[in-house]
Amino acid sequence: MKQKLVLLIRLLMKTDGALTSRQIATELNISTRTVRNYVHEINGLSPSKIIDSSDQGYQVLDRLAATELLRISNEVGDHIPQNDEERYAYIVKKLLRSATADIFDLANELYVSYQTLRRTIQYSNQQLAKWSLTIVSNKDRLSITGAESSKRQLFSHLIYRENTGNLLSVRYLEEAFGKRRTSVLQYAVDEMINKYNLNVNEFAYNNLLLHLLILIARLSSGNTVSSSSETKRSLMSDYTEFFITSIEHELDISISNSEATEIEVLIKSNANIPHDDTDTTKVDEELRSNILTIAKLVRSLYMVDLSSNNFVEPFTIHVHNLVYRIQHEHSIRNPIRPNIRNNFPLIFDIATYVAFQIGELWNIHIPEDETAFIALHIGAEIERQKHTPQKLRAILIAPNYLNLANRVHDFLRVNFSRDITIIQTVEKVSPDYDTSPYDVVFTSFTNDSTHYSPKYSIELDPFNLDNQKSEIQDKIDRAFMHKKKNDVRNQFFTFFEPKLFWHLSGHTTKDEVLKPAIDEMRKQQVVNDNFYDEILERESMGSTSFKNIAIPHPMSFNSPKTKVAVILNEDGITWDGAEVNMVYIISISEKYKDEFRSIYENLMDFLSDDQKFKSILESRDLNSFYERLLS
Repeated sequence: MKQKLVLLIRLLMKTDGALTSRQIATELNISTRTVRNYVHEINGLSPSKIIDSSDQGYQVLDRLAATELLRISNEVGDHIPQNDEERYAYIVKKLLRSATADIFDLANELYVSYQTLRRTIQYSNQQLAKWSLTIVSNKDRLSITGAESSKRQLFSHLIYRENTGNLLSVRYLEEAFGKRRTSVLQYAVDEMINKYNLNVNEFAYNNLLLHLLILIARLSSGNTVSSSSETKRSLMSDYTEFFITSIEHELDISISNSEATEIEVLIKSNANIPHDDTDTTKVDEELRSNILTIAKLVRSLYMVDLSSNNFVEPFTIHVHNLVYRIQHEHSIRNPIRPNIRNNFPLIFDIATYVAFQIGELWNIHIPEDETAFIALHIGAEIERQKHTPQKLRAILIAPNYLNLANRVHDFLRVNFSRDITIIQTVEKVSPDYDTSPYDVVFTSFTNDSTHYSPKYSIELDPFNLDNQKSEIQDKIDRAFMHKKKNDVRNQFFTFFEPKLFWHLSGHTTKDEVLKPAIDEMRKQQVVNDNFYDEILERESMGSTSFKNIAIPHPMSFNSPKTKVAVILNEDGITWDGAEVNMVYIISISEKYKDEFRSIYENLMDFLSDDQKFKSILESRDLNSFYERLLS
């Protein structure tokens, strides 16, 4: 129960007579409207009316119920379910663990009326429909009906939902499933991994342990799955047989063939295991060929090369296991998916495209959590290739007395060669020396007053270079941003135009902004007649919104022109369940297809600063947008 609700009950219980809403508001430092809401919320926590309202004000009507609420609050803090969503999770987990529950006992546990609980059950059944499950009542006993496999998937979903953004901790699993059971399964999994040299990453390990715990917990309650594709124990892999034998002995249970088949699938879905196919060479060749085909498509659209062995070899193994998981109705939850999606939007966009191509080849649907793992592979490869981007051109001006210039040059080469190329090293320059061809100027022990034209010149102390690393990197990062902005300035009005800029007012939706904008793009002969359908095709793969920005685009470059339509709305645009304030619709032509990645990356880089984002959002025309974006 919220602390403010506790304070309100205590205030009324220690007061003789009634208190007005204004008196309560003053005492608790809240508004009178909030007082009314709190009273309504408190009364909803009990079958009886706790607080009465009259012309004189508010006072406690049922002191026994109020005292019980305070006692429960003191014992369990904020964990009493407060609304339908929280009660739904509580009820479902209870029924999954206990099979049945008395409806009146449940109402008392939740401190709600019978009528409120019935409404919650109705709400719960709406949520359970996606799992093909239903809460039913038989002589006031509640239970969940539906397939056992669906119940296990639901159990997993609820556990992960409680741990959003975090890896599942062993401590949490011990609380949920019991310390001994968790310990036995964890030890058996570790023994299996070590004995058979299986490769299981941290995400997959947690996923495997959770689903095994759910399986054993449900099995211990007498709930089993039936399968038409059972595998005889004698035909199972050695590692699965080893694991099953271990837990049967330690937990004193018997695993049926159908449950053993489920365990085999779980292990294979979460571990990188050599193929069991009779002709593994053919499978590997076909899989590798498909990966290279996808890499070619990615290079064509995003100008990212994923064809190196450093990427293809581990990614082929990943895709093999991914396809196996999906085909057997399993997937690994990725707790850092929101972080990847929001902080690396271009990489996630590429991963979404790759996931779509994999789905097309194997006729499967890949969930966003699995797409995030693909993004990790792609991001690692892009990072690995960073030794060959367009680097900053630098000049070093330093005397070579006592080998100072060489010392500084070596320091820069060792620590910053990924970002800069030192084109020239000179001891001194004349006042009129032209440094404009360089992006950054490094100087050391120069006493002249030369005015360097690049915005980013850095004075280095050759005897204190290590302590200047962060300052140097900061200047290099700023120089990169300055160079990017200059590049965009030179091409800005090639890709942006006034007729494709809108500043809207009033909240709106994705559908309400996309169609009119694309109609105008078609009118300006920027896109073809099927452009809207191409946008919808890309959107069907996964939302193109990241944080409060959306960048819808096609997966082809057959538009007559490469242009960026800009839509700004300070009141917000509902976009696939999220709220965005900026939309950039990108059309891609064959002539400028190589610019797509840089347009995408530059937009996201320029808009990453919150203050700049807010300033750009206030732009009323394209010229204002230009100035604010590139300032």
